[in-house]
Amino acid sequence: HLLQFLRAKKYNMNDAMQTFERFYLARKRYPQFFPADSPNFKRAMEIFQTGYCYPLSERDDDGCRVIIIQTKRLDIENFSVFDGMRLSMFVLGVIMEEEETQISGIKMIYDHQDISSRHLMLPKDMMDFVDLVKTVSAGRQKGSYIVNLPSIAHFLLELVRNALTDKLKSRLFLFHNWDELKQCKDINPKLLPLELGGIKSEADMMKDFEGIVHERWDILEKTAYAANLDWTKVPTDKIKTNQHGEVIGSFRKLEID
Repeated sequence: HLLQFLRAKKYNMNDAMQTFERFYLARKRYPQFFPADSPNFKRAMEIFQTGYCYPLSERDDDGCRVIIIQTKRLDIENFSVFDGMRLSMFVLGVIMEEEETQISGIKMIYDHQDISSRHLMLPKDMMDFVDLVKTVSAGRQKGSYIVNLPSIAHFLLELVRNALTDKLKSRLFLFHNWDELKQCKDINPKLLPLELGGIKSEADMMKDFEGIVHERWDILEKTAYAANLDWTKVPTDKIKTNQHGEVIGSFRKLEID
């Protein structure tokens, strides 16, 4: 768990410790994206079974884990958009325990076909999510691939794009449909589920990941328990404005020989 912060920051101790701090304070800064308490296996699996978000079974040629999010799969009558985001965070948490994923990074594919305005976050929540990904995530984000984005969302995406760093902007790709994405050299079409032109079925991929969740659930629970901080000892400014400051206060910068 600790190595993922070091690997993400290429063993820069100061950067790793700042990310570590933000990671644990994020529960207070962005409560809408986190469960109220420890992970709920039953709830997570209930949303997972819709096929909204799951990782592909095989890594790409760069060794990256590829996660696919199909927004239309989220039953908005029974689950909120934040339920979907929490599942995404949960899936990321599971695969970030993998050493190779920590080293090689992740790629995200977002399929927005046939979504409605109810599937979209408000601009403020979108900006919070971008800030969360940009400053808190311990994973190496190697690419975000957006497919079938409706015209209504382009304006919101431009707002989000302006908040990204130059590096993240260079790793954001838009495609009108799946055929365009399959022509992209970054994603091997064979890695995709059978239903999208790949080899392995979506059901089998989801079953593979569910097995991983069962295998690692104890570790995930212990990690979540460790995130239960004594918030009375955390300075208020750490929760509200901790984006670029030094690691001080409730967490101390680690000094090594």
